[in-house]
Amino acid sequence: MRSSAVAVVASVLVLSLLGGCAHRRSPSYEESPTWSGSRVEGSSYGVISSIETVDARQSTSGAGAVIGGVAGAVLGRQMGSAGNGRTAGTIVGAVGGALIGNEIEKQQANTQDRYRLVVHLDNGGTRAYNVARLDGWRVGDRVRLDGQGVYRP
Repeated sequence: MRSSAVAVVASVLVLSLLGGCAHRRSPSYEESPTWSGSRVEGSSYGVISSIETVDARQSTSGAGAVIGGVAGAVLGRQMGSAGNGRTAGTIVGAVGGALIGNEIEKQQANTQDRYRLVVHLDNGGTRAYNVARLDGWRVGDRVRLDGQGVYRP
């Protein structure tokens, strides 16, 4: 009876700790355009000085870690022998299941590369602009910026 209570408490503790880790946000790039630096007032003109591919890492929701952790804990509990072996099996199963579940969720995520257009402005400034598609943009293209997007002049 006592070892069951210890196993349940240990499982809840491990799952709580893993749940906190699963909600960490990794850098991601939005579908909508974003600017670096301050907004451009009015219209500005410039030239695309570089185009970089940006890896769009999407954060996981944590569901894969939780489901994997619970499944791993159940399997680990079945594998462990009575007493401390069962508790250790539950904990190892929960941790392993959570890690595997999180990796599976990452693999299932739809990740597409984004592009960063770096624009050298006529006034000497530089702006970086993240976009989902290149839409025919090339280095050296003349562009107009108005705080909402990058456009052909």
